[in-house]
Amino acid sequence: MNNRYLISIYLIINLLAGCKNNQEKTTDIIYLKDSVELQTEQVNENFNTFFSQFQQDSIFQKQRIVFPIKSSSYNTDTEMYEEGFINEDKWSFTNFNKLPKKYIRELTKIDNNRYKYNLQIEDTGVSINYIFSLNKEKWYLVEIIDGST
Repeated sequence: MNNRYLISIYLIINLLAGCKNNQEKTTDIIYLKDSVELQTEQVNENFNTFFSQFQQDSIFQKQRIVFPIKSSSYNTDTEMYEEGFINEDKWSFTNFNKLPKKYIRELTKIDNNRYKYNLQIEDTGVSINYIFSLNKEKWYLVEIIDGST
């Protein structure tokens, strides 16, 4: 009877020790999950870094446009916007850094996932908006709105 009693105590101690190890592992998994989520938040591409390269690098620019890109233009006759799409083969590189000084440039943060870059020519009615959106941690040009009148 002594042996059964000792074996029972030994088994109970091992079971309790095993449960304790499982709890520690669960805590480690939760901690690891939290640190991965924090790391994911920091992976998003910085917009200013992206935009600087987008403005001057033709290859990068083409890679960071969602084709076919939606393009809207204002029709002064109907006083409505007309939508169309530009395919990749019809896209021509725009070096925003080399536009003439007559262009007024304004960059506006719409929300955490979107920016609007507006180009205007003073006193002419020319106004074009480029809409950028964050998708899978990278920035892309997703729409062009020509509001020129």
